[in-house]
Amino acid sequence: MKKTRQINPKFRWLINIFFILIMILTIIFGSIFYLKPKLNVNNSNIQGTRISLKIKESLNENLKSNELPSSNNILKITKEYLQNENLLSSIDLNLSSNDVISVNSYTHIDDIGKQKLVNSLVNKPYITFTDEKGNPVFYKNQFITRLGEESKRKTLKDFMDGNPYDFMPQLAPNPANDKNKQGLSGKVTLKFTEDGWSEFISFAGETALMYYYGQYFSKLATNAYIWINLKEFVEIAKRDFPEEWKAAGENPVNFAYVGNDANPQQIQVGVDKDGKPITKEVPPVLKTSSINASKYLITVANPFALRTSNVNDSSIYLLNDNKHGYTDHELASAINFAMSPFEFKEEQSHFLTTNSKSTNKYFVVIMIIFALIAIYLLVRYRLFGFVSIVTLGFFVFLLFIVLAALNIFISPILAITIIASLIIAFLLISNQLNHFKKEILDGSNAIKAISKSIKHTVISSMDSIAAGIVSVLFAIFISVSYSTSIGMLFFVSMLLSFFIIIILQTLLLRSIVKTESFNDSSKALLYANYKLHQKMNKIDLISKSKFFTIGFAIFVVIALISYFSIAGYHHSLKEALNLSLDLNGGWEYILLPKQGMWNKENINQISVLFNSNIDVNLNAYLQNISQDSYIIIINQTRNNIVNELNNIIANNEILKDAQLITNVISPVNLNFDIGMATIIISASILVSSIYLSIRYSISAGIILWIKQTFAIALVFLTLMMSFGGINLNVIDGLILFTLYNIVDTVIQSSKVKEEFSKDLNTKNYVYSKDQIKELFRLSIINSFELQVTLVSLAFVLFILVIPFMSSLKLSILITFASGMIFSTLQNILLLPLIWMHMEIKKYERKQKRISKSYWNSKKVEEQTFIGINDYSI
Repeated sequence: MKKTRQINPKFRWLINIFFILIMILTIIFGSIFYLKPKLNVNNSNIQGTRISLKIKESLNENLKSNELPSSNNILKITKEYLQNENLLSSIDLNLSSNDVISVNSYTHIDDIGKQKLVNSLVNKPYITFTDEKGNPVFYKNQFITRLGEESKRKTLKDFMDGNPYDFMPQLAPNPANDKNKQGLSGKVTLKFTEDGWSEFISFAGETALMYYYGQYFSKLATNAYIWINLKEFVEIAKRDFPEEWKAAGENPVNFAYVGNDANPQQIQVGVDKDGKPITKEVPPVLKTSSINASKYLITVANPFALRTSNVNDSSIYLLNDNKHGYTDHELASAINFAMSPFEFKEEQSHFLTTNSKSTNKYFVVIMIIFALIAIYLLVRYRLFGFVSIVTLGFFVFLLFIVLAALNIFISPILAITIIASLIIAFLLISNQLNHFKKEILDGSNAIKAISKSIKHTVISSMDSIAAGIVSVLFAIFISVSYSTSIGMLFFVSMLLSFFIIIILQTLLLRSIVKTESFNDSSKALLYANYKLHQKMNKIDLISKSKFFTIGFAIFVVIALISYFSIAGYHHSLKEALNLSLDLNGGWEYILLPKQGMWNKENINQISVLFNSNIDVNLNAYLQNISQDSYIIIINQTRNNIVNELNNIIANNEILKDAQLITNVISPVNLNFDIGMATIIISASILVSSIYLSIRYSISAGIILWIKQTFAIALVFLTLMMSFGGINLNVIDGLILFTLYNIVDTVIQSSKVKEEFSKDLNTKNYVYSKDQIKELFRLSIINSFELQVTLVSLAFVLFILVIPFMSSLKLSILITFASGMIFSTLQNILLLPLIWMHMEIKKYERKQKRISKSYWNSKKVEEQTFIGINDYSI
């Protein structure tokens, strides 16, 4: 028989060391030269910007319809628009009421950035058609001929003095679409109304006439210059580049190009045999450094060349082929936002500040969590632990690489999602290493132990990732709160976990063992204390599990007592929940000067004045950094105090120039958001439980439901007891916990199935009650160390996030971390008892069927011992 060719052990070591070094060097140099310049680092105590915008009916009379959309549609359209430049990952956008939108941004942390964000929402990015001189060719939905009387034409000055929406052809509702029938990129379809299309054809006809009589017109006159945000572009040119603006002849078309000239340039490329110069025409190039003109001048082409292939379609293609400009989706979203029949008016804007400069040091939190995991792995698993540390570090590195490559801002919610992904990756690693350690302690050598470990853990890890990915899809497509961002990041992390944690690490560990260096002793691979293992095996936690239910009951009683004590103090059950203003409802009063500004001294005087006249919670916020000016916001939930505030303003000299803005805050779409969140969580658990029932047993699917329900109930009791504040971000915390819980339960189910399958020689084997109890007793012991580690990580997360990521809503932290703690405690204190009784009942029913001669049928007699009958439930 031909022997299999073996790789030389020394060569194996060389390959293993090479791959490990490659990962380490990639992490080091990639972090220094790629990640460090790209990842957001904020050393300021200013953590973001908050803007309140009033929803108003559009003044644009040129729209096909001026009916104000629902607040839900306005929010959706605005979110689509803010996906430009990947801003949505760093912006919290929600409805404070039916006519007020609140915007929290974590990237705009200076005066210029804040004003830029305000302008992008208040000043809509209207589309404008101009000629080669920068003069608009449409006004009030009518084409303005350039061949008629000059007095009837509109100039760039008219455009700058008027409203940009007046200088447009009439477009259909939601006119822009980044999809086309040909499936081509770089083409955004722009649809006109019937009247608008007639005017555009008139424009195209005139350019065709100019082309025919080319001796009287310049070549550029036959083009349509299609802009977005032209007014802003001209304002920037006049303000920041006055000399170039003059050199361009105060023509935005010329100014948009390098050299301030839109005409093709003739350059000499050589000489002919007679010594005469040979010239080549070079097309003009848009500016991208001093000002990114490709973000403003979208398309330059003859109007007829822009028509779609369907002659009956009143649409054109915007040729969006500038690599420094917008993506097709961004451009279409911006145009649709501009053409929606609503407008925003700024009510107030201020900065979100804290007393500490380490409030969004998410990287510090991630590194400390990683360091604690690394210490645990190195101490417990030695060489295998070191390899796992490298692969886990490589996993985190690639996760950051993906975010940096996509230019996604790492907001607090994405940071906590990264931490959750790191913990789940650690869970997958521990699943494999724990099994290897167990086989070593049971007497296997290293080669047998790693073979058994791979056999039992790779499939279960793949099951975990499969269930996680399916659940993530619900979070992505049933969008509520930050579920889409969380889902997409988890999807990436699940894929990376598959390739790095499951495939790459498994191959490395197997290859290390195959070097045959550890056949005689596995001490270098992991720490294994046989005496401690024997002592631990004698512990019987399963018989004590019924007493632990008393502990959970005591916690429930303490939580309820704490809640009712807080309710008694506040004289309200509702206020004891500490609901956020957008959930509780109430009034927001914004006090700001009509002229000038309020400095710190003014704010202190106003605070003393209000505190001596009325009992309110007055908050001062920084409005302008350079001027050190402030505004005042008062939140009230019990009753409307506008009359009291007006009296104080009217009777005090210091407030004579004050302006009071009152907003009625009410829960908007609360039932819808709760419903969508329930669908995401329930659908994820349902699909995962079905998957568990098919892959493992119906008992595993039931356990997932019990575990999820019990943990969520305890999480809400924790929120009530802690008075930590309940807001819509609880949804995000629950989604994070649900994904963690699904992965954890799949791993636990695989361990239970392994314990029950290793002694089965036939499908008809029946376990006794004592055998089942012993299997679950050992299962608890084998996973006890890991469960304690996970609980410790959750507590450390509490300790780290509060000082280093204070801009993260506390409700997210409490929901995810406490859910993780309760899930882990159930794994060792409650669920084994429930699961054990379910298995006992199952095998009792199986024994009854056997005792009643159920198996003595001719069909069953003809089957082999390893038959197809599986009566497990």
